[in-house]
Amino acid sequence: MNKRTLSILIGVASSLFLIGAITWIYPSTDDLWIENPFWNGLSDFYSQTKPTRVQNYDSFSVFNTTDSTLFIIGPYRDFTKTEADAISSYIRLGGTLVLLDDYGTGNQLLELLEIDTRFTGEVLRDPVFRYKNSLMPLASIHGVPKVDKIVLNIPTTLAFYQGIEFIGFSSSLSYTGPSLEIEPIELSQSPIFARIDYGTGKIFLLSDSSIFINSMLTRGNNLSLLKYLAMGTIFIDEAHSMRTNLTLMKNLLGVIFNKLGVYEVRYLILAIFVITTIIFRPKFDSIVEDEVKDLYKKHPEYGRELLDWLSKERTRARDKVKN
Repeated sequence: MNKRTLSILIGVASSLFLIGAITWIYPSTDDLWIENPFWNGLSDFYSQTKPTRVQNYDSFSVFNTTDSTLFIIGPYRDFTKTEADAISSYIRLGGTLVLLDDYGTGNQLLELLEIDTRFTGEVLRDPVFRYKNSLMPLASIHGVPKVDKIVLNIPTTLAFYQGIEFIGFSSSLSYTGPSLEIEPIELSQSPIFARIDYGTGKIFLLSDSSIFINSMLTRGNNLSLLKYLAMGTIFIDEAHSMRTNLTLMKNLLGVIFNKLGVYEVRYLILAIFVITTIIFRPKFDSIVEDEVKDLYKKHPEYGRELLDWLSKERTRARDKVKN
């Protein structure tokens, strides 16, 4: 292998290492992601609850369901019948589901669970009882200790159905509409929070997926509501989250790093590196010989004996440095 090829390989390897390091260090910016420390992330939620991350539901039923809570926050991907069956079994055996959604796929899960209410998908606004603007309305919560008012963030509402216990409402001066660019047509109180018995477990529905993001967690009694809901062992659904390429790459690097933690894998990589170095390392003597030949071609007047002497002296000097 010549110097140029070796330099190219070293450059490519260095670039890949640098890209991987930057990707690993730079924090995720995905919405509703527990490793996102910015305003739209759930890193504070993670600090408060220390949840187990659920990537799939293949073995979800083996968890202790009698004292645990599953959070599904702003689901983006569709739910399969198999996933819904696993979630249904989990709740019926005593688990608690907290579903926070506004404009995602929460209704699909409610349909599969045969729950009669739905997220309406209409935008809820309140020009009077609000935090900073009408898109951050205040809602009253009933029957929850230490929770009176929570602050919502561009929420929707829940549809009224008989047999559903609604325990959270917007004010009577709020209104809903199909988009953000709406004028109040009819002011009315709307349900935003529900509690449903399901088998021996229960389901909580909240019509705002962003109430527990970093920028909202300390607003009103939002943190107290989280502490009320987060009982026992906490699980958070990641199987239905939308992930950017940055997050996917960080996850891949995490898998690689975990594999590198296995001694056998580390020793294998070290062995490959040593063998590759031995096979492809530049041969100093051959390089010196090539340099002498090139010099002789350019300056034949130096004489071959002089150049051979120079080659031997360079080799001898090299050996002294090594010793």
